[in-house]
Amino acid sequence: MDKWMARWIVDRWKISIQARIRVKTRISTACRIAFALLLAYSNTGFALGLSPREAWLRQDLQALTDTQHLQSLTSTWPIPWPQLKHALAEVNVATLPPYLVAAHSRLTHHLEQQTATLRLRTTVRGSSTPPLTTTFGPYHTEIASISTGIGFTANRTSGQLHLRATHDRSDPQTAQFDDSFFLQRLGNWGIGVDTVDRWWGPAWRSSLILSHNTRPIPTIFLNRQSLDPFDQAWLHWLGPWRLMTFMGRLESSRHIPNALLWGARFTFSPHPRWEVGLSRTATWAGDGRPANFDAFTDLLLGHDNFELDDPDKINEPGNQLAGIDLRYAQPIGNASVAMYTQVIGEDEAGNLPSRPILLLGASITLPGAFAPLSTIIEYQDTALDAYRDSIFNSAYNHSIYQSGYRYRGRSIGSSYDNDTRALSWGALFSLSTRWQCSLWLSHINGNRDGLAGGNPVFQTKLETAHAQITARYHMKQHQLTLASDWWEKLPNNRLARSERAGLRIDYTWQWE
Repeated sequence: MDKWMARWIVDRWKISIQARIRVKTRISTACRIAFALLLAYSNTGFALGLSPREAWLRQDLQALTDTQHLQSLTSTWPIPWPQLKHALAEVNVATLPPYLVAAHSRLTHHLEQQTATLRLRTTVRGSSTPPLTTTFGPYHTEIASISTGIGFTANRTSGQLHLRATHDRSDPQTAQFDDSFFLQRLGNWGIGVDTVDRWWGPAWRSSLILSHNTRPIPTIFLNRQSLDPFDQAWLHWLGPWRLMTFMGRLESSRHIPNALLWGARFTFSPHPRWEVGLSRTATWAGDGRPANFDAFTDLLLGHDNFELDDPDKINEPGNQLAGIDLRYAQPIGNASVAMYTQVIGEDEAGNLPSRPILLLGASITLPGAFAPLSTIIEYQDTALDAYRDSIFNSAYNHSIYQSGYRYRGRSIGSSYDNDTRALSWGALFSLSTRWQCSLWLSHINGNRDGLAGGNPVFQTKLETAHAQITARYHMKQHQLTLASDWWEKLPNNRLARSERAGLRIDYTWQWE
């Protein structure tokens, strides 16, 4: 009996001790989770994917892809982190020349930074004058801003609430939530809401259908996160593919307030040297306009292109743009060359895009001492049917949606807006492991017919030259970006620019 009692007391004591340990463990675990989440909520560095503001990381990715050391699609931005992580993991680093080893290392480091749980980042920006046009890479339109945010990541859920206080001469909204998002991954797909930059197309100087020339548009989105080919034999030939679609709300100060912008893009690579992109966007709905399922169905089916004298013109559900872009890359030893084009139709004929605006480009990437050395030449014409008889005052405009294909006064597509020819040459290079530079020179025939036509950059006809140089210095937690641009003749514009030359500065401190 005494032995039984002693054993019972010992067993109870053990159970009590174990229970206390479990409770302490749970409390300790809960504290760690709470602490981690607290730090994660201080995170301003998360992003939805590799951003179209990262010009030199795109150069690294493009160099690895064009030399066929890495498999990726590089014309739809942002590029999801799972896609980039898988692509980098598949690279045999031992076979890479030194400059591509460095490129792979930079991409891997950036990926680890942007997907880390604990991170703090602060950015301060200043500018002497707003830019009129933009390129792929870092830029900002405001005169001054400071930004901070909170973010988290856990399993298949991630998000960021990013707040920016800003002063912008052409945009009265001083408190902004740009670069915020919430993403839930479901298998190979991501669904969520965001206000992030997008860029559709292979060009560097601009995209004719969707660029980061404007501030990000608030959207809900669905995005494929991987590039796995179709399992079905009859679709497998498409190779790696990606699909993304979104529905965004435009500003309330438009001719038709609160109009919606729908977009969809399908990208695939039937051969390692080829990349094909199919894009489609539409402005529809808004105050006083049809916004039901039938109207959206008509939009999808293309039942929205009425003639001006058609009595049903007033019931037209929306204004669409659609088109195709192609990119071909050829490795030459450790270097590569690429050629690409983008054709976007403003109109429709026979259920296909018609009356296009055009872009052509080519690039050469060479081994550099510290990073790839790239030189680029691009030509674009944003008048309709520019390859034969140009049609003016139509691209990015619409008789019903009279604010046009613009958001907060800037073009959603080409930063030159409509009726403009531009021939540009660019170079991206590194002066050292810490200094990265880009240079762009452009000759521009703006607004060729001389009518304003909604163009906010060129209110009148003007032939001019434009130069832009950007340099970025990074060391540990510090990153400094300096940019300057100069116009031979300053366009008469609606973007609050009154000086031919401008200087912009970004400083970022990042805790690692």
